[in-house]
Amino acid sequence: MPALSALDSEHRVLYVGTFSKSMFAAVRIGYVVVPPGLVDAFAKAANLLGHGASAVVEQALSRFMDDGRFVEHIRKMRRVYRDRRDILFECLTSSCKDSLDPQTTDSGMHIVAWLKNDLQDQVAHNLLLNAGIESLPLSVYCIKPLQRAGIVLGFSCAQEQRIPDLVNRISETLKNLP
Repeated sequence: MPALSALDSEHRVLYVGTFSKSMFAAVRIGYVVVPPGLVDAFAKAANLLGHGASAVVEQALSRFMDDGRFVEHIRKMRRVYRDRRDILFECLTSSCKDSLDPQTTDSGMHIVAWLKNDLQDQVAHNLLLNAGIESLPLSVYCIKPLQRAGIVLGFSCAQEQRIPDLVNRISETLKNLP
């Protein structure tokens, strides 16, 4: 699919991002890609607001990108995340088939799993949180109530060998509802 800005004939698309997820949280450097007509306005705003990032970290990141190591890092992390996603999906599909219906995804660092048995997402989230499993109720992302409850499970920080045990804990928690 083409980038959103390629479809924008009126030059109104802005890209906002951070290196905190693609590198590590301590980088604390964000970026904004703006249409050509807004570059000066954003540059002036940046000068007025000041720079919150460390010049040393900015320089190191710049060199990392210029040397091509950032692209190499992104490729490696895509493989790592794909493997973690696949393990999580497989474990959820086999271990949680009575309580969850995980959805496949080709990108990102999260899986949406639809809840079965009329369980509400906030209830499931709280039960899982009490069991030491972080999740988010899907409803926090929605303005209108959903027709189907779901939870969002991240996998970027989970080590591959721990995923089966974590999913077993999810399964046991959702099986043993009060």
